[in-house]
Amino acid sequence: MPLALPPSPPEAGSYPFRLICFDLGKEDAFLITTPHSAVLIDTGSKEHGKELAKTLLELGVERLNCLVLTHFDADHVGGVHQILKRLTVEQILQSPLFSHNKDSQQYRLTLKKHGVSPDKVRSAEQLQLDGVSYTLLPPRKKHYAQDERNNASLLVHVRHGRNTFLFTGDAREARVSEYLDSEPERCDWLKIPHHGHYQRTLLRLLHALSPRYAVVTSSEERREDRRTLDALRQAGCQVALTRQGAAVYYSDGEEILAVQ
Repeated sequence: MPLALPPSPPEAGSYPFRLICFDLGKEDAFLITTPHSAVLIDTGSKEHGKELAKTLLELGVERLNCLVLTHFDADHVGGVHQILKRLTVEQILQSPLFSHNKDSQQYRLTLKKHGVSPDKVRSAEQLQLDGVSYTLLPPRKKHYAQDERNNASLLVHVRHGRNTFLFTGDAREARVSEYLDSEPERCDWLKIPHHGHYQRTLLRLLHALSPRYAVVTSSEERREDRRTLDALRQAGCQVALTRQGAAVYYSDGEEILAVQ
């Protein structure tokens, strides 16, 4: 059964860029579409892979120009098998830091079964697809002393006209700090790292980026931290929690229309 999405408002037809944040509980899956492109960032878990793939097909997405996998935890890569089974995927881009665990081994077996070779993003890369710019930012270190699986997260900066979006995977303090040390530009929309777990770097991140919109991927069983929500609201963010339903954002290059 396809995943539920909020109704599209009448004015959405004039916005060529659409970002869907799927309601998969404490899992990540984001679809960006324009009239002539489709990019999926993470695939949720194995349990929801079939639903996700069916939803993409219901939306008319039979081909992905790119599948971006931020890191190798099951709640980000578990749905890869169903995506590759049901859709055509032109390219897979992934973090260069491959963690050796049950989740990552299953991911490698899935790619082997489908005869797919992903591309590792070892330095900042840019993609241009139908008026949208994607900048992929890999981790700067080859090893992290703490929480290496999450700090291996590939960050994805997306620009459509004047509107900017940042996907952070499950980046923890070390990874967020090195990103902030690069003096990033502000962004309009932010995927809060690691499902809304409170991190000491959150206030600094919000101060540096000044996002107007923020999304937290969480579930009723594993909710976001109250301190994270307090920080977001104090920063003036319009917050969407995927545990309350899917969220969709439309861009015309100047304005963003948010629907949940």
